[in-house]
Amino acid sequence: MTHPALQRLPVAGTEIAYVRVGAGRPVVLIHGNLASHRYWQELLASPPPGTELIAPDLPNFGASGRLPGTVSMAAYGAAVAAFLAALDLHDVTLVGHSLGGAVAQACAGTAPERIGRLLLMDSPAPGPFHAPEASLRGAEALAAEPDDARRRAMIAAGLPTAMPTRTPPYLDDLVDEAVRIPTDVILPNADALETMDLRDLVQRYRGRVLVLRGGLDALVTDELARATVAAYGADRTRLVTWPDVGHSPQIEAPERFAELLAEFLGDVP
Repeated sequence: MTHPALQRLPVAGTEIAYVRVGAGRPVVLIHGNLASHRYWQELLASPPPGTELIAPDLPNFGASGRLPGTVSMAAYGAAVAAFLAALDLHDVTLVGHSLGGAVAQACAGTAPERIGRLLLMDSPAPGPFHAPEASLRGAEALAAEPDDARRRAMIAAGLPTAMPTRTPPYLDDLVDEAVRIPTDVILPNADALETMDLRDLVQRYRGRVLVLRGGLDALVTDELARATVAAYGADRTRLVTWPDVGHSPQIEAPERFAELLAEFLGDVP
């Protein structure tokens, strides 16, 4: 699979690495925790017709620089908003996966004038996200492990649980990207999710929202997905559940995800 070349953009006191493919309506893809833009690589290889896909590495992730200041979902969201402004993007469809869903919500509240639609995939609700105890203990062990090889083995053993119905042929690439994340931001990322409260920001974004959840997801429950719908309002928010996938629909069912994205883009406002 040919991978698009990384571009780099100085923004918000750091440097954001990103890839950009296709032409048409801008769709910005925000990855989750222990991840990078490579989580979208099958979609990037075949953009829906009439779309331009832009997939950044969040600060602290992938090939991007460090996030200045204190780690928080609001700070990540502000960095993405500054990235959109630097590229002069408008009427953006913002797609956020997992932690990236929280970042996307923060961005949409920070720069609502730039966001036309919001697709949240296996995303936390706007309030504090309490991860399962096993997930928190795993983050603590990962942050405390100084040896890259042992940390890689830990990630390689745990990452498939986030995509339980399919092992992608590029799994090793995803593991490599996870190992790149500085160990000193692993626990701050978890703490930022645990303490976030984006509910005031949510009220500033008035566009359409699609919430997608994998029914086999052990991290984001149906209750949390419905709480997200309630936060934005059922009059402009749709919940779609795919019972046969887990936490990573874009990897577990890439063709179906591309079809859903194209459908969402084609919906009449």
